[in-house]
Amino acid sequence: MVDFFDDETQIVTIRVNGGMHKSQQEFTMDWSSENPPTLKVILKETCKRFGVKDKAACAVLFNKKGIQIFDEDVSFIKANDTLYIALDGESFNNCTILDDYTISEKIGEGGFGTVHLATNKESNKQFAVKFMDMTQTLHSADAVNGIYKEANSI
Repeated sequence: MVDFFDDETQIVTIRVNGGMHKSQQEFTMDWSSENPPTLKVILKETCKRFGVKDKAACAVLFNKKGIQIFDEDVSFIKANDTLYIALDGESFNNCTILDDYTISEKIGEGGFGTVHLATNKESNKQFAVKFMDMTQTLHSADAVNGIYKEANSI
């Protein structure tokens, strides 16, 4: 944990873009809400912690909803927020939403993929989550159209 200030602090977790299923590494920082570090410092410290300090110049930071964080946004980061760093400056990976769920047993299987039981970590509500193997499906326009039809039927 990097501690920037000794007064009232807030803890923020930073994960690799793509979420915990992409990398189990996470970095916890704490800083004063009255005097937060600059975005440059956050990116530099995070890249250093992840062992890729040379990528700090091209890395970008996103909030949990995929909105890129700029210098003027750092003061709006709240205690216990989870942020995602794109080490190569890539777009936000929406699979990070899976970090909010505990994925458990397979409850179904179909032509497009498998369905698993997922429990939201905050609310404890259960949901069905479908994982689709897109590599097999994207071979023709008809197959892609089938995906849209299935999604619209849900």
